[in-house]
Amino acid sequence: QVAPEMVRFTAPELCVRPSGWRFGMGSTYEWQGSAHVIDEVGGVQCDLSFGANAGRPDADAVVGTLRGVQGMDIGKIRGSWLGPLTCDGEVLWRGPKHQPVPF
Repeated sequence: QVAPEMVRFTAPELCVRPSGWRFGMGSTYEWQGSAHVIDEVGGVQCDLSFGANAGRPDADAVVGTLRGVQGMDIGKIRGSWLGPLTCDGEVLWRGPKHQPVPF
């Protein structure tokens, strides 16, 4: 039995391409595929597409649709998982506070 205050979701695939012969700084991390999030208490669900599935060439691209309990669209999500990520112009995610320095 699922507790009513839980959010259920499926996660996209994480693809890691090491730089040279090791993982860590300089490696490329890409989310690929899609995710589905359901918040039954809040009465919303969301489908997100990442990377090439988002229909954009950016590896960090995210697009999606936020729907209400009746299945009607209530918002469009777009941006990047590195930030910013917006829903109908409102910033939901600015990105991580600490990002690696580019080489």
